[in-house]
Amino acid sequence: MDDALLYLCDIGGTNGTAIVMIPAPTAGSLTRLRRVKSYRPKYGERKTNVKFKSRSNGKEQEEERNVREGRYSLLLAFLERTLNEIAEEVEITDLFTEARKRIADGWLFVSIPQGRMKNITAHDLVLDEPTLRLLAALVGKGKLPYAYMITEIWLSDEKGRYLERETPAVRESLSEAVLTDDFDLFARTFATKPRRQLRFPFVIGDEVEDLVQLWRWTNMDTETLEVLKKAGRALAQIAASRKQPVLLYALERVRSGSDLLEVLKEGIHRLIGLDAEEMQYISLDALERLTELVHQTTDAKRFSDIKNTLIVFAGVAYAKNIMAQKRQLQ
Repeated sequence: MDDALLYLCDIGGTNGTAIVMIPAPTAGSLTRLRRVKSYRPKYGERKTNVKFKSRSNGKEQEEERNVREGRYSLLLAFLERTLNEIAEEVEITDLFTEARKRIADGWLFVSIPQGRMKNITAHDLVLDEPTLRLLAALVGKGKLPYAYMITEIWLSDEKGRYLERETPAVRESLSEAVLTDDFDLFARTFATKPRRQLRFPFVIGDEVEDLVQLWRWTNMDTETLEVLKKAGRALAQIAASRKQPVLLYALERVRSGSDLLEVLKEGIHRLIGLDAEEMQYISLDALERLTELVHQTTDAKRFSDIKNTLIVFAGVAYAKNIMAQKRQLQ
């Protein structure tokens, strides 16, 4: 088999699915194909030929781990590692421009059932310029979204028990969202849901915020982003203090400005009865300024980014609150 191909077996178990990924530059030039195939995995184990190194206490670990989740995680792990290798070359000054020369902008995913039925399917993915630019910006800052962030996120039930079967799907959704520039999907993954809770080391919350800023707010005002951070944390604190996450469930159902205003109105109403210690962590000013911002926003795309950013920040903050509460009870 061509060692420039990426592969991952046993998705969903030994009778699950295997994925083979083939670089397929959209330009269709043999010279271009040869160039992009010069970057290839260094491994050839049975399960996968793409590995990654996680990070602990700000330092990359020596142990290499297999990608496990699915095709998008496989590609994201390979791309960020390749970008990191390019970035380490002394003469590189513009990582994005260099990446466009060396990394395929098109990929073919071939899904092969590992059981008796061999219904092989194929899908393609075009790695567009904004996505590659985002990945180059992240790696240039020493941030590998799959290895350092996504693999550190998992799911638990209400009692804090690790949900082994559900966690890979969450990680795969996050990888897919990044590679397909789907901020809606990214936000839905962080949305608070009944009977399942996100878990991660506290430092991962900062990684998520940095990713959101580079992804959606690089060319927008930092003041609005700060309002959304504080408002998301305020809604999360209200929900955690009241032990009523239904306030955050409503965020995912928001479809319009009036829907979001109703959620904010309900959040402010639930402030009644909170004690002074709980209130000190809640920014009323941020909730008021967000209300004004929603009234002023008429552009559909900008509203979508505001809503999704709020969902992410509220979801991260709520998860942190719940984890902190459980630590206090131990």
